[in-house]
Amino acid sequence: MLSLFRVESCAIDPGNQNVMYVTTEDEGLWYTDNLRAANPEFRQLEKYKFQHPVRVFFNPHKSGEVWVSSFGNGLAVGAMTTGFEEATQNAHFTAHLFPNPAGERLILNVQNFAASNIKLEITDVFGKILETRRHEFSTAEISNRIHWDIYRLPAGIYFLRIYDRQVSKVLKFVKN
Repeated sequence: MLSLFRVESCAIDPGNQNVMYVTTEDEGLWYTDNLRAANPEFRQLEKYKFQHPVRVFFNPHKSGEVWVSSFGNGLAVGAMTTGFEEATQNAHFTAHLFPNPAGERLILNVQNFAASNIKLEITDVFGKILETRRHEFSTAEISNRIHWDIYRLPAGIYFLRIYDRQVSKVLKFVKN
C-alpha cells in the first residue's frame, strides 16, 4: 500500500473512512482521501513545515480539524478541507514557553508570526478555557515576549493555545 521508511503512526478519520494520515520520522506527513480503493494514492503534505510528525488526532469537538504532534515542535492544528495543506501554509511561526514548569509568571516568546494580532487561551486538560487574551505586536517591538501572570491557577498541567489568523499552536506547560 505505502512503502515509507520509519513510519511512526497512521490515523484514519472516524468521520470518513477514506481519509488517512501517515507520519514518518524522515519523510514528513502523508495523506490519502481514497483509502478504500484497491490502490490508495498517498501524497506528501509538503506544506506541513515541521519535521518529524509523530501522531495525528482528529478533534472530537470540531469536525474537520486535525491536530498533528511533532517531535520538538509541539502541536499544529489544521483543517482537513484540503488534507491539512491550506491551513498550515501560514503555520510558520514559532512559540516557546518558559520557565516550564512555571511558578507565578509564564513568558511566551513568539517569532515569525504572520498577523500583528494574536489570540491566546489557557485551557485545562479537559479543554475548558480558563483565561483568554489578545496581544498586538507593533513593527517597532524588539521583543516578541508576552508575560502572563498565572498565580491564580492551581498547580497542574495546562495548555496555551496561540491563534495566528486561522492557524494555531498548542503548547503544554506545568504550573507548580
